Amino acid sequence: MNKKVLTIIPAAGRGSRMLSLTENCAKSMIPVANKPLIAHLLDQLIENKMEDVFIVVGYQKDSIINYVDTFYKRKLNITYIEQTELLGLGYAIYLANKQIDVLKYDSVFIMLGDAIFNTNEIFKFNYSYVACKYVNDFSRWCIAVKDSNNYLEELLDKPKDEPKDKLALIGAYYFDDIDLYLRSVNKAIDSGIKIRNEFQISTAIENYLKEKRIKTLILGEDDWFDFGELSEYNRNKKKFNQSRFFNNICYGDNDTVFKSSSNYHKIQKEIMWYLALPKHLRKYCPSLVEYNLNDALASYATEYCVGNSLQEMWLYNNLSFEDWSRILYKIFEMITNFKSNSIKSQITVQKIIPRFNLKIFLEKQLKERVSLNELFENDIIINGINYDVNNLLSNLKEFDISDNECQICHGDLVFSNIIYNSSLDSIKVIDPRGDFCGNILYGDIRYDIAKLAQCIIGDYDYIVNDLFILDDNGYKIYKEDNDKQQKLFDLLIKESGCDRKEILFITAIQFITMIPLHAENKDHQTMMKYKAIELLSEVFNEE
Repeated sequence: MNKKVLTIIPAAGRGSRMLSLTENCAKSMIPVANKPLIAHLLDQLIENKMEDVFIVVGYQKDSIINYVDTFYKRKLNITYIEQTELLGLGYAIYLANKQIDVLKYDSVFIMLGDAIFNTNEIFKFNYSYVACKYVNDFSRWCIAVKDSNNYLEELLDKPKDEPKDKLALIGAYYFDDIDLYLRSVNKAIDSGIKIRNEFQISTAIENYLKEKRIKTLILGEDDWFDFGELSEYNRNKKKFNQSRFFNNICYGDNDTVFKSSSNYHKIQKEIMWYLALPKHLRKYCPSLVEYNLNDALASYATEYCVGNSLQEMWLYNNLSFEDWSRILYKIFEMITNFKSNSIKSQITVQKIIPRFNLKIFLEKQLKERVSLNELFENDIIINGINYDVNNLLSNLKEFDISDNECQICHGDLVFSNIIYNSSLDSIKVIDPRGDFCGNILYGDIRYDIAKLAQCIIGDYDYIVNDLFILDDNGYKIYKEDNDKQQKLFDLLIKESGCDRKEILFITAIQFITMIPLHAENKDHQTMMKYKAIELLSEVFNEE
């Protein structure tokens, strides 16, 4: 039989240096670019045609297992190893050793669950290696000393004196001799040698090195991103996002974010929103550092908001209901302040700009973007429920939205545009709409609340991040129970003076008008159609 490489991912740790993020969340489930750290690792394994993976779990193990089983069990052969005693990385791989079939594998690849490798060099398994990177703060790392041919000579664990080579081990290891690897790890545990009360992988590497050579695989600056400490997480999240995802956003050295777009009208409207926002409300958004309103050159820079988007926290951070209560109250406190400020300025506003009519605005969006009769079939079954679509569409056309006061709005108040700083317990909003039928600031606050409902009730964040599975009967969404958060949200809608039916109706229209904007992903379109139907049904059947 053909032997192959076994991958081991140690992911049992709590992340004691990241407690503001890991108090209710496994370290490997911390979000980066809208998916957990472990998802980036597993995606890279699939990309490089790796098949068998051992994942060592411990703290918050159920969240890891549920997530990985839902989205990767069909793509990878996954075995879970439970580590009940957190005795270090060396002990984690020792536990995995007990289930390794030496007749099935001829080599072992280890990648840590708190880093992302932005290179496929680590999958060129030509020789045993330890991945390294040059660092300045050598006393924080296990340092590799190499010879002139880049072969490992020895390891220095957090040296006090400056070493010859400031090459730090960064969490990817490949051993091409599985028998020697197993002996080396077992010997490290049997010896009882601990460093800072933990069994370290460095001891096993030194045992391996006594019998066989190991290369130092030296990676570049942007080939590896460390998320092991809170400071690294905040810094490297910016670098990783820019490196992999954003083509119109870049980060400055002085904690600024630069934004531009080929759609310069959109950028101009965002700039005008920031400029027009009253001073006492600017605490809710990042400071505008500089801007250019010229058509082809439209761009702006704001301060960088330290923290996580609520989308990331909603999907993966497993916050307690008390945490979400505090966050939701802060959001509605902002909405209340937007609303109260607008009421005071209402007479002045009406003299300068026309009243924003939400009903006309929604009708205009529907007319411009979709044909309802072409979009929806006559009848549809979703998760065992039969919906009379014709009846829903008929009610949709007849539903009347009450008039409302013109007030300050953000315009796109979804979770991805709300940044929460857990250390300061504060929120900031980014990427405002800046256009309400010609108005820069003033719209209908129900539109903002409906955007929140997209996330809290409509599962929008799960949809756009592909955390769902479609089948012949409907769909299944991977998510934690959030019934309490939904009930609190309903209460806050009522306290804000809005009608829940109207909010759900507006949310349904938002889903419908988003469908043509997601033409590149038919599954997203299907889910948005399903959500619109479910919401409309709740609106028209609710007592």
